[in-house]
Amino acid sequence: EVWSLLVCGNSLVVGGPEGMLEVFSFTTAESMRTLDGHSSWVHSLALCGGRLVSASSDFTVKIWVL
Repeated sequence: EVWSLLVCGNSLVVGGPEGMLEVFSFTTAESMRTLDGHSSWVHSLALCGGRLVSASSDFTVKIWVL
C-alpha cells in the first residue's frame, strides 16, 4: 500500500503502512534504497533544505539525508 509519495529529483519516495520509506529510480523503476525508522504508517513526506522529512502515525518526524 502507498500512503504517501514525493517526487525528489530523479527519484520517487514512497511511504506506507509498514513504517518504511522506499526510494525508487525514475530511470530504472527499481528500488534504490529502503529507509527504516518509523514503527507505524508514514503519512507525510516533504523536502526541506535538501533533506527528506517524514511524519508517521507513531507520532515521530524523521529527517533523512538522501
